[in-house]
Amino acid sequence: MLFQIPLLVTIAVFASIFVIYNSKELGNIRNQCITPLANVSVTSSAEYSEESVMLPVYRMVKDLTKEETTQFAKAMFEKLDTKIDETRNDFYEDTAIFYAEDRYCIWIEYKGGDYKLTDFETSFSDEPTIYADGNATEDIIRNALSEYGVFIPSKAEFYRFDNGTYEFIVNMAAENGEIYDGSLSCEYYN
Repeated sequence: MLFQIPLLVTIAVFASIFVIYNSKELGNIRNQCITPLANVSVTSSAEYSEESVMLPVYRMVKDLTKEETTQFAKAMFEKLDTKIDETRNDFYEDTAIFYAEDRYCIWIEYKGGDYKLTDFETSFSDEPTIYADGNATEDIIRNALSEYGVFIPSKAEFYRFDNGTYEFIVNMAAENGEIYDGSLSCEYYN
């Protein structure tokens, strides 16, 4: 029986901790008010606008289904004048991978629909890669991406790198009733 005393003490201590914690309305916050405040008034000399503005509210990104990723891949491959090779589709826990009948592959994340499109003839060619003019303007890159149905918010910042890579970065920008946050990078070839 004496050997059970440490076990019983440990159980009693942990039970006491949980009972005390659960009895407090806000948990164990050090800076919580100990006594209730009464007859408190807050005033400010700052002037605020009376104008009402509608803004989008941040929400969780949509989870795509297997069928939605398949439809997206079909639409993307149609823009590239090819079709899905149904025998090579791979569906994993977080990602769906689709191969075209020829040179393309697209990886689509179920959460949010992020995707990566690869052209094997340019990315893994035995020939040296020929990038288009390394000084392409933001408008040229936006137009090239729009041909693939890629929307880039107007508030996105444009970056050009020496190796023919371009990037757009947007940080919590509201546009068209949506909030955009993230980056898009691409390589621009001849």
